[in-house]
Amino acid sequence: MQRWRPTPRQRRLLISAGSVLLAIAVAGGVWSYIASAPQRAQNQFDQGFRRMTPGNYREAVHSFNRSIEIWPHLPQAYFQRGIAHHVLGEADTAFDDFTRAIAGNPRFGDAYAERGTILRERGDLDRALQEFNLAVEVDPSANSLYQRGQTYALQGQPQRALEDFDRAIAELPDAPYLYSARAEVKRSLGDLTGSKSDLDRAVQNQYRGLSPAWVDLALPPNTPEEAEPESQVQVKRRATPKE
Repeated sequence: MQRWRPTPRQRRLLISAGSVLLAIAVAGGVWSYIASAPQRAQNQFDQGFRRMTPGNYREAVHSFNRSIEIWPHLPQAYFQRGIAHHVLGEADTAFDDFTRAIAGNPRFGDAYAERGTILRERGDLDRALQEFNLAVEVDPSANSLYQRGQTYALQGQPQRALEDFDRAIAELPDAPYLYSARAEVKRSLGDLTGSKSDLDRAVQNQYRGLSPAWVDLALPPNTPEEAEPESQVQVKRRATPKE
């Protein structure tokens, strides 16, 4: 039986067809790799998020860097990287990341609030308040209202601060820090009864589930008008760690 041998023209056609098939296969692999970018970026983001713990913030930044390199369209990656940079004392870099997060999602309320926090730390209360106003406008969350309330209090606007804390507590009624913040404002307004009530509520929420003895140790100091007998104060002080 005679062996088939392709003619030169047939060889050219075979080579051309093979090249086309190879190109299709390569293109399919490339497209599959590109299409998987969002998921691969999410995997790196999840790894970074798990590393957002004391002592691991630098590693978290590296994971967020990889996530952004793979897929630069994930606002949360910029936001969480900004949080890590802020904790590491790199406020300027953090501010830039929060700005990038907002560029990806203009309704990212927490990103506006974080920019406001950095501006407040710098003493620029007016610009900080602008950021918190934007945060409340796009997402009136308990955090945005709390941060704006804190800024109003620093500006000497206790009534506005009180209104924001009231709204924040309506959104998040079990958060101890909201009651503590409102207690400070009520105290500044002379409402000592209301202030004590909020402090009591803060303690109850903070130490819910603990024994009465531990809650008693955690109670905030009373006002001078409501000071405890000296013997009781001494007992509590002996039970607390030495300064």
